[in-house]
Amino acid sequence: MERPNHVWCGDVTYLWSGAQWLYLALIIDLFSRRIVGWAISDSPDTTSKKALTIAYYPRG
Repeated sequence: MERPNHVWCGDVTYLWSGAQWLYLALIIDLFSRRIVGWAISDSPDTTSKKALTIAYYPRG
């Protein structure tokens, strides 16, 4: 990786909150190895979209 925000990696996992399953999506910048976006939701599709939006807009 030569520069920040050139390559991102993401993953979605699920967590038991005590009442329901929640999905956690993380977006990581592979250059800095820092989390640049994350979101929690009760839907995996919504979670991924929110995490990408949070990661993209401050840098776009």
